[in-house]
Amino acid sequence: MGRRYRRGRGSEFFKRGWWLWLLTPVAFYLPPLVPFIYGAYKAVEWQWWLSGIRFGGVRLESTLKRSALIGLYWKVIGWIVVLGLVFAAWLALSAGLVAGMSATSLEEFFATQEFAGSIPFLVFLGVGYLLFALAINVVIRVYLMRDLWVKVLGSTIVHGIEATANVSARGELANALGEGFADGLDVGGF
Repeated sequence: MGRRYRRGRGSEFFKRGWWLWLLTPVAFYLPPLVPFIYGAYKAVEWQWWLSGIRFGGVRLESTLKRSALIGLYWKVIGWIVVLGLVFAAWLALSAGLVAGMSATSLEEFFATQEFAGSIPFLVFLGVGYLLFALAINVVIRVYLMRDLWVKVLGSTIVHGIEATANVSARGELANALGEGFADGLDVGGF
């Protein structure tokens, strides 16, 4: 790394990515720029955060490039588009199947609002929606969790690892019920 920053300070984070703040309003008018700007922002954020970590004589340094995460966001967007098209095809097929079962044409099926009270159509809609949501969750976990961590950890350098040779644990043993129990109760940020 050519530049030296004072680690862990918010002003240093701002210095690394100030130009991204200037590009953000442009992204409102050119939405295809959002993955580029956000991917670069997250890369700068990860690099700054990792480079600020210190444990006694051990310090971390990140060589993550600003463009390293942009492809991951484009992959997620691409998969969401593909999954949205598959979901739309599922809905069209379901509507056609339910309209065929009720012996009406597709236009009549939707014109009479019969589809809103059709239990088979609502079941197909619910199953399709659950599969769509599950598939998007899988895509996000693969690309924005697993692959992101692979890139971030692959760019991390540990300096002074020999300082950990004499580390010892102190304090009381943790209660298995109290440690991490609240983390297992995901309440969506409340």
